Amino acid sequence: MRNEVKNSLFMRVDRWLQVLAGFLQSEETSFQAPMSFDQGQFNFDAPGSDAGWRRWREELDEKKRAFETRWGVVLGKRVTVCLRDHAKPLSGMLEWLTAEKGSHDVSPRFRLRGVEFGVGEIESMVQEESA
Repeated sequence: MRNEVKNSLFMRVDRWLQVLAGFLQSEETSFQAPMSFDQGQFNFDAPGSDAGWRRWREELDEKKRAFETRWGVVLGKRVTVCLRDHAKPLSGMLEWLTAEKGSHDVSPRFRLRGVEFGVGEIESMVQEESA
């Protein structure tokens, strides 16, 4: 029985290889690579514009301002934060702990000098003067 199964399997594989070889050799079929590997070249001497980068920066700054306004925090600058139920104020750069994807309405969490806290725990936040 095993030999019959092996023979049948080999005959099917052999037939499949014959069909494939006939397909590849036929005049009607021209085999082409699925993608072009011609990547061209960068022209570093061409005059350029930084308009795209400036637009991206403006959009990023606007999103940052909207986030700061919505949650009442200051990012990217030294701040002094007083937390509820915390004895001493914390000073430094506020670090935003990014939220999980898909949770846009969840209050953000922050870290300052190793202490993690939420927006509801902030009693006050003052931006320090830059020297």
